[in-house]
Amino acid sequence: MLRLHCFLLLFCSTFLAAQNNDPKAKKILEAKRIEGKMEIDGKLDENDWQSAVAADSFLTFQPVPGLKASEDGQIRVLYDNEGFYIGAFLADNDPASIPKQLSQRDEIQNTDWFAVILDTYQDGNNGLGFIVSASGVQLDVKYSVYGEDSGWDAVWESAVTFTDKGWIVEMKIPYSAIRFPKQENQEWHINFLRLYQRKQEKSSWSTINPLISGFLNQSGILTGIKNISSPIRLQATPFFAVYGQQFTNKAAAQKNAYGSSFSGGMDIKYGINDAFTLDMTLIPDFGEAQSDNQVLNLTPFEVRFDENRQFFTEGTELFNKGNIFYSRRIGGTPLNYGKAYEGLLPGEKVMNNPQRGKIVNATKISGRTPSGLGLGLFNATSLKSYATIQRQNGEERNVETDPLTNYNIFVLDQNLKNNSYLSFINTTVYRFGEDYDANVSAMEFDIRTKDNAYSFSGNGALSQKYFIGKADFGHTYAFKLAKNGGAFTFDINYNEESNTYDPKDLGFLFNNNERSLQGELNYKVLKPWGIFNRYGAGAEWRYMRLYKPFVFNDAGGDVYVWGQTKKFWEMNAWVSMEPWATFDYFEPRTVGRFYRYPTNRGVGLFLSTDSRKEVLLKTNI
Repeated sequence: MLRLHCFLLLFCSTFLAAQNNDPKAKKILEAKRIEGKMEIDGKLDENDWQSAVAADSFLTFQPVPGLKASEDGQIRVLYDNEGFYIGAFLADNDPASIPKQLSQRDEIQNTDWFAVILDTYQDGNNGLGFIVSASGVQLDVKYSVYGEDSGWDAVWESAVTFTDKGWIVEMKIPYSAIRFPKQENQEWHINFLRLYQRKQEKSSWSTINPLISGFLNQSGILTGIKNISSPIRLQATPFFAVYGQQFTNKAAAQKNAYGSSFSGGMDIKYGINDAFTLDMTLIPDFGEAQSDNQVLNLTPFEVRFDENRQFFTEGTELFNKGNIFYSRRIGGTPLNYGKAYEGLLPGEKVMNNPQRGKIVNATKISGRTPSGLGLGLFNATSLKSYATIQRQNGEERNVETDPLTNYNIFVLDQNLKNNSYLSFINTTVYRFGEDYDANVSAMEFDIRTKDNAYSFSGNGALSQKYFIGKADFGHTYAFKLAKNGGAFTFDINYNEESNTYDPKDLGFLFNNNERSLQGELNYKVLKPWGIFNRYGAGAEWRYMRLYKPFVFNDAGGDVYVWGQTKKFWEMNAWVSMEPWATFDYFEPRTVGRFYRYPTNRGVGLFLSTDSRKEVLLKTNI
């Protein structure tokens, strides 16, 4: 299955980018106000479409950048008091050959697609994508400095039709689906992209240069939208869930046992103003969330599971700043889950021990001011958990496995000049009773030159745990110097985590106690040469030690080459080296012991046939 993840992130790299501060270099498209009703049917037969200004002259950015697109498009934008409309005619000399493989929402398979990219605050760091495939499937994406989040969903309309000259996409995006500054005249970054699947050709209205890091910064400008305001955004969704269970034991005197339970609650979403949104869930159930895959974990580290609960996947990009928030901690395994099995008396057995905490409520407020200041507030509470233990005489006693717990997060994220930013985040876990409390404070920054050629970034965090009569502290910090744009790029970074750094009460960390120095060099050519459309080479290396004791841990590196042929075959070859014996101090799970790996070298090859074909073969040696 071909998912559309990283479909715009060229080579799946980060898309932070410097804003082009020369407005004359940007394409401009004016939206036209309409008064009548629009029918989203994919026909574009209303008169307003014909009189609106058209955006055209698409240029490729893959596989060869800067060429005139094989098939052009004409895009028009209308608006009214409810939302704005996009009408796109996408030319195709053989519409019958357009691949139209059907898929689920938020997944794009073998088909052409058209995308609208929107950055209403023109900060180059945050944006939205609304994508429609030739089979009519919708995908919406939220972009941030951490990449793209396809788990974000908005309510919008689209329709697709075909003519003898191409295909048409008509879209309505209501103002309730986006956020924008509160001002009379709106001016947004916008871009239109399409995939011509039969040639694996990606093109855009506003030119995207792959040698410049990012694409939000390379958008055009949408003007003409005036005197609009966000509608009242209030949504309340009550729910009621009933569960039934039957257990059969043929060997027992009473062969069948039955059980049942029910729950109810409500989800609330409220638009506080144009920019800020409040989300709240009361007595959530999350019974509809996808279950985790079963994992046999033989490593010394915790398994990180994906978040499948919708409340914790939507509008959480601000809370990911500093990398100290892991939402699965909320309503996760009780703190003292194993306490139920400690000190059992002869004849006693554990009858019930909840594996998940019970969340009673969760609230988040997030948004961004016109000055580029992002603000996030998050609070959640989980109830006490008890394990039930049955004595030999049938009596029962309860053991508290999780106290009443409050989780709190506060975030400030300021956009700076040239798409730089500075962020502060604080997480607090307060437990009622004798269990310890925890706090983590973190900062993160990224400073970029005007042309986005170079950047200096870093982060740091301090973890604190407060027990009765004592406190534990730990720290981490990292710095990175990078050249982001051009054919030649590089980065070098240093990271340190103390042996006492522990953000895991509300965050995630595989292991602490390390120091590392790492670097990478890359060179790419995006113009055809010989049999290749594009090709490149690179190298990466690492040197690692423990923080305490300060002993050698690991060192090694890789050298690789890659290329795409003119027949769209993909290939990648690499050599990996660890010239010295390395020492794993975590695998033995015992302080002072280590596992010694001998020196090693390896080679690898990846080969993929033409992805435009119905049959695709891949091999990895």
